[in-house]
Amino acid sequence: MLEHAAGRIGHEQMMKELGSWDYTFGHIASDDPIGESYVRGSWDQIERAGELLTDDDRRALSEATAKERAQANPL
Repeated sequence: MLEHAAGRIGHEQMMKELGSWDYTFGHIASDDPIGESYVRGSWDQIERAGELLTDDDRRALSEATAKERAQANPL
């Protein structure tokens, strides 16, 4: 995202790279009895990207990782 913002890579290359990452997903620490300790994952960077990603970018990445996110955080 930062390379794209700096003009080093194009939008298409950024999305291709972001879409191919093997993300980890944040979760509540299993050893936290009251559920207040959040362990960050690499996907948190996408969620906190601010203006580095458009809504369409986020939507595309969210769709591309929907299965992995659901498996990482089952309800």
